[in-house]
Amino acid sequence: MRIAHVVTYLSVDGAFGGPISVALAQAEELARRGHEVELLAGWDGRAELPESLVHHRLFRVHRVGPGFVGLASPHLWLYLLRNRDRYDAVHIHLGRDLITLAAARLGLGGARKVVVQTHGMIMPRSRAAVRLVDCLATRRVLDGADTVLVLTDDERRGVAGLTRDPSRIRTVANGVPSPAWTPRCEDDGRPVVMFLARLHPRKRVLAFARMAALLVAAGCPADFEIIGPDQGDLPALRAYLAEHGLGGRVRYRGVVPQGGARAEMQRASVYVLPSVGEVFPMTVLEAMSAGTPAVLTADCGIAQELRDRGAATVTDGSPEALASAVIALLADSEFRARQLACADEALRDWLSVEAVVDRLETVYCAAQRS
Repeated sequence: MRIAHVVTYLSVDGAFGGPISVALAQAEELARRGHEVELLAGWDGRAELPESLVHHRLFRVHRVGPGFVGLASPHLWLYLLRNRDRYDAVHIHLGRDLITLAAARLGLGGARKVVVQTHGMIMPRSRAAVRLVDCLATRRVLDGADTVLVLTDDERRGVAGLTRDPSRIRTVANGVPSPAWTPRCEDDGRPVVMFLARLHPRKRVLAFARMAALLVAAGCPADFEIIGPDQGDLPALRAYLAEHGLGGRVRYRGVVPQGGARAEMQRASVYVLPSVGEVFPMTVLEAMSAGTPAVLTADCGIAQELRDRGAATVTDGSPEALASAVIALLADSEFRARQLACADEALRDWLSVEAVVDRLETVYCAAQRS
């Protein structure tokens, strides 16, 4: 099949995060299976992607408003308009932004099959501006798509309220390549506890910093690293670290390029994501794939499943609970080994990109425009 994946924004700081990682992983696996795949993305003009079987088509963006919502890419839209008739399927990684909403409307005008995947970004909201966007564009895209992909049952219920035909909604998990890690020796050097995410209030980097302060005060020998683009919390983080004299133990390392998260995770002894309102955090999957035990909060769409499987440590998100989880993973090698084994099993039978693409191939073949 000829397949196009369309995603909002690729940048050198990886600020768009999960949807880009998901689109790249899906496209790579589809291409590995012999499909002709193009990835169309808005682009900051600096980010680079490695050579692969996927044809990467990157288009400069123009800012016409705040945040990701205000990015526009006329050249991406023009390319899709000219080429939409040759695709067997157009897969839109849909957000409430100009790039993907417009791309979806263009795809609906010509592609044989249009699949939209919402990544938790299209949940109902009460804000007047969001409701206006939904009335003018989002609902029309959801109603016109052949299939709408969601990540969790909660997201299914939310998206169902925005479309006339919920029967076209399918649940498909995110996935990462099957793990190929080997157990690391933790005897050399100091352990590293890592936060790798956007420095956005929802990600709660300050909760990580407060957790680190508790662990330092308790004599924990670990060092703490914070990686990710600033989206509002960096000044408060720096002020907190300076106020509590943590500069020698907690280090902000800036950003890593797209695709660099897994290599960073492999250096970590524990990965901590204190965020709230997450639907399906890709960084947790990347940590598990790198052989690094993950700690997250219960306010996450896959937290209960991970807890039930023993594949991650789930907390209430308080600094005290996060600190207790980190201590347990650093101090109890048997507990750590059990969690990693369960994480490995979860990745292979539930969260592998291979299993996800099995579902996508079925979706692409089944979806048929009238």
